[in-house]
Amino acid sequence: MFAYADFVGQVAREMAGELYGTMPGETNGEYHDALRPAKNGSAHAPTVPATLTPHTTSRETGSGGTQRGKSMASIQSIARYTGLSPATVSRYLNGHPYVSKEAQYAIELAIRELDYRPNASARSLRSGKTSRVAIVVFDASHPFCSGLIGGAGKAALQHGYDLLVQQAGAPGWQPERSVELAATRAVDGIIMASGSGLSRRHERELAALPVVTCDLDPSQSKLPGVYIDHYRSVLDGLEHLRERGARRIACVYVSGDQLASSSTRRQEAYRAFAGQYPSIEVIPVETENDLIEDGYTLLERLMQLPEPPDAVFTGSDDLAAGCLLAAQARGISVPEELRILGFDDGPVAEVLGISTIRQPVGRLGARAFQELYACISRGHTHESTDASTRSGRGTTGSARGSTAGSTLSSRGNAAAAGGGTAGSGSRIRVRYHLIARATT
Repeated sequence: MFAYADFVGQVAREMAGELYGTMPGETNGEYHDALRPAKNGSAHAPTVPATLTPHTTSRETGSGGTQRGKSMASIQSIARYTGLSPATVSRYLNGHPYVSKEAQYAIELAIRELDYRPNASARSLRSGKTSRVAIVVFDASHPFCSGLIGGAGKAALQHGYDLLVQQAGAPGWQPERSVELAATRAVDGIIMASGSGLSRRHERELAALPVVTCDLDPSQSKLPGVYIDHYRSVLDGLEHLRERGARRIACVYVSGDQLASSSTRRQEAYRAFAGQYPSIEVIPVETENDLIEDGYTLLERLMQLPEPPDAVFTGSDDLAAGCLLAAQARGISVPEELRILGFDDGPVAEVLGISTIRQPVGRLGARAFQELYACISRGHTHESTDASTRSGRGTTGSARGSTAGSTLSSRGNAAAAGGGTAGSGSRIRVRYHLIARATT
């Protein structure tokens, strides 16, 4: 250990070396030797212990550059290295004020030289926070889910958080896993982007925890959340097809709620549209997958109906791409004979010129994290805020599944499906945009 006042001189020399490079005629080793006391008793700093000197630390390096046999640096190590007290070092590392600039420089140098890494577990015990949140999606490989994860992950990184991904569609997954994660403080909060298997009991348990839903139907949950207005977006899409001359529209929806809760809202919108325009035939098409090949197969089946549709609202850009390829293979003119409308506005829609409804998936995920972060910062309370109403989006997907040839009945309460919110939590509605291209 050496005197703190003299150590400030080493800090200044170290900073000068970073700014101006090594002094002429000096190697890094010579530079550190120059800091050691002279034999004649001149006012150089006392000798730095060899085990703490940056270029003579005991580091056994393996063939891959990994360190072996070296204990991790600690706050005490930094305190010994700088001559400061452990309390001062701890205050600086935890962002507390009243640490002098000289001490800050000294600690920063020691952190670099000793390769100090904070102990995440110890910090979590002190702060009561893990700096981790979980996001629950049905299938992380699905484009919509991966977009949500990407948006939430970027926002989390900006706030110093890590993102843990759970897949509700994985074999053996149970909703209790998510409840347990937050209840046991394994994570600070959860973004629920899949309602698969979520019961009212699970929702009551989650309501006591920092949880925000993402793209789940607000009329079916009292938890705060961020969502797209599936109902209104579908009506806008169908109205667009009607204006373009469609009179027999195949309407695709997802069977179940695997990806999100859009399926119910879409079917409500289909019924409302059928009731508003009795002269237009609405053909419901239930699907399970939403790959391009599924869209190809879907159109083949639709073309075998006694009266094939003159428009397809696919609910997915990949499905729309498959339908477009199948139509081209059959020699069907698009949009003169068949109008095709997708959903998402992914790269395939722009490349192929597919009309679609643009949904900002990444922004949806980012906004969900921001709401969760605010909830965590408030102390895990769900405050109700009257967010400005903005129009929405949908997700759906899919393709292979039974193609129903019957016209969708107009029965059903269309007015009740008008996209209102329910529950006591904050509801954030994200905008969508209808993009008209070559296929309509």
